[in-house]
Amino acid sequence: MTSEASINSKEINTLVDSFSSDLINYLAVTHIDFPWHLTLTGECEQLDSWLEQLLDDEDSGDLNILFMKFSRSGQYVAVQGKLTWKADNVVFYSSKKWGDWVIMEHTSFFNTNTELVKTYSCTTPDTTSNITINI
Repeated sequence: MTSEASINSKEINTLVDSFSSDLINYLAVTHIDFPWHLTLTGECEQLDSWLEQLLDDEDSGDLNILFMKFSRSGQYVAVQGKLTWKADNVVFYSSKKWGDWVIMEHTSFFNTNTELVKTYSCTTPDTTSNITINI
């Protein structure tokens, strides 16, 4: 697990530890401002640098989660787009170097994806859309 800066590192550690898994790799960053418009181009250097830091610490089979907090803008989560996620409002970021990522609001992400996080962070996750999650 990786942690940088603090969104509320105690809250994130408690949240991640609640999944009882060593297969969650995460990075938490805070930033004053974020160039959202660059996510539409696939060339957001700030986001790419965070993804690089996150993926540098990745072990095979890890669920990678990027926690982001921006001043006056809120808290967000970025997860890899190769997995199935539930969300109402998202930003898709297609990095030329790091692949596809889904960015969504932090609270909404965990309200709708807690069971998926638990499933994906088990030792043999089924990353297809064929799994059944009871909500």
